[in-house]
Amino acid sequence: MNRNESWRTVLNCLCQPTGATALPGVDSRAEERHPGLDRKMKIILVGINVSADRKFYSLSLRYLRAFALADDQIRNRVTIVLKDYGLETPESTIIGELTDAKPDFVGFSTFFWNMEKVIAISQEIKNLMPTLCIVVGGPQVSYEPKQILEEYDSLDVVVKGEGEETFAELLRSLLHIGPTAEAVLGLAYRFEGAICETDDRPPLRDLNLVPSPHLPSECTPGMDFATSAGPTFEPMGILETYRGCPFRCAYCCWTSRATRFFSWDRVKREVEYMIGQGVRSIYVIDPDLALNRTVYQKLITLLTEHNSQIRIDAFVNLDCMDGDQVDLYCKGPFHALEIGLQTTNPDALKAIQRPWRKEKFEKNYFELFNHPNRHFTMIVDLIVGLPGDNHDGFKQSLAYALDVLKAERVHIFPLTILRGSALDRRLSEFGFEVEGKHVGRVLRNTSYTKEDMDASLILARAFLVTYWAELFHRHDFVAQLTHVANISRFQLVECVSRWLTECPEYHERFIHFAAKLDPLKADGARLELTPDLVTWAQAEMRDICRAFVSCFAADLMLSQIEHCTSGSE
Repeated sequence: MNRNESWRTVLNCLCQPTGATALPGVDSRAEERHPGLDRKMKIILVGINVSADRKFYSLSLRYLRAFALADDQIRNRVTIVLKDYGLETPESTIIGELTDAKPDFVGFSTFFWNMEKVIAISQEIKNLMPTLCIVVGGPQVSYEPKQILEEYDSLDVVVKGEGEETFAELLRSLLHIGPTAEAVLGLAYRFEGAICETDDRPPLRDLNLVPSPHLPSECTPGMDFATSAGPTFEPMGILETYRGCPFRCAYCCWTSRATRFFSWDRVKREVEYMIGQGVRSIYVIDPDLALNRTVYQKLITLLTEHNSQIRIDAFVNLDCMDGDQVDLYCKGPFHALEIGLQTTNPDALKAIQRPWRKEKFEKNYFELFNHPNRHFTMIVDLIVGLPGDNHDGFKQSLAYALDVLKAERVHIFPLTILRGSALDRRLSEFGFEVEGKHVGRVLRNTSYTKEDMDASLILARAFLVTYWAELFHRHDFVAQLTHVANISRFQLVECVSRWLTECPEYHERFIHFAAKLDPLKADGARLELTPDLVTWAQAEMRDICRAFVSCFAADLMLSQIEHCTSGSE
């Protein structure tokens, strides 16, 4: 028997009207799994997040649970358990926990960073539990759901787009208390050997219909942030004040460009609950603070009135920010504002459909940067591998960030092709070569050669060497070397880049260092690392820095000798 045959029989049953006679074999299995129908269906929703160490958790799965359990008929018939893991969690651990729990239904939230792991786990647990229903959702599967089901026979259902309503209706179908599968918008599923897909579901217009994933209610317990964080890390909350993004950046994908907002009362109650739970930091996932200014004014006032120790990390588009927001943000309890510069190359900006109003950007940037009340870090984001760009263009962008903007931190990301993005639809036009089936990381394009990509990534690592040198070795590492050599910060990064290229043993050593010390864990004043790891990082950076300085000093002395010699002539 095909390992999916039993579950496909259930799906066949779902496609009949409510109350219809089940297909052969379904009733007997249902009675076997639910003797006397007195056992609730057991559902496990699994999030595999970028890291477990900073206690990221899957907000989307908590939305699904809260929305579904608000329905009395669903709540009386199912239990929904949430499981959060990190990419570093061994697959065997996740598989063991899932199979030991003996669920009827497992759902995975998918992104480009976890898709390969989700597929591997789903294939193994389907082998071990052939009647298990495996459902996937999220951006990695929403845009080509039928293809996903064709490629992976371990998967039974794909939930497309925003999933709260679709997930709840799917459960009602499974429980025979709602519409048949063919009437549920936003699904792809198997039926009688074929793969079926229903129409897309429009985004939910009133977000306040979705119960809070954090607040306690008669349907769900409140989020236990202290338990989630564990004994090592400070509790962190994830906050969403609206959905949708009006911008058209070609590398990104949102379910909807129409912005829809949660009410201030909802946001206020969530933040007050986080304060009561001892949360020390809030990570805001909104694409741009400036699009919800009224709420952020109230949020800053709320945190100030509570004399809260909470610090906020958020994103802001300086092109869209009004001047009066500068004072507002500098009054606020921000830990970091992340600024999406991405590139300064006009050809690349055109290719990614991202306008850059340089004058307004710089005006807002420097008003924030030089504000006397600013106590937060300003992080500038750059992307390597954009169409229309090349290594020289990336160098100019990094030099602008370091020497013009004087950025305190720079986040450099290799371009990743996200499913459903404009770049995903223009792969051949830009000549993209990508790594793997799901990761989507760009290796080259028509303007950015493989050699250029390698050089840019080494330059990015060189910047990280200087950043971590100040964090783990000497806080004045960059200042001292740039002063002695009379060079700019970017020129120092170039020197480190050449050194890494010429000294492959230290290049490999730093790659290992960077892999072990994920940048997400090294967050400046809020260092969330174990003492043993900090001690190791300090020793590693001391050796790497000493090796570089030795070569740098020799090169500097040689150049000074050559300068003196040429001068005497």
